[in-house]
Amino acid sequence: MSDVQTEHPQAQVELWCMDEHRIGLKPLLRKVWALKGRRPGVTVQHRYQWLYLYGFVRPHSGETFWLLMPQVNTI
Repeated sequence: MSDVQTEHPQAQVELWCMDEHRIGLKPLLRKVWALKGRRPGVTVQHRYQWLYLYGFVRPHSGETFWLLMPQVNTI
């Protein structure tokens, strides 16, 4: 028996599993034609837009819970 079980014998424990994923758009560089010996000028917008997806599942019952958040802070 673990220390937690001996300290809290009446506590009910539930098992939940969690996964996270960051979904978003990043600018893509495309190949462009240029004259030999010259570098092509390409404008790129360095803008990012992310969406964080957190999913929780209780394996015993199949109950699920989802969080969709525009930003995550570790502070």
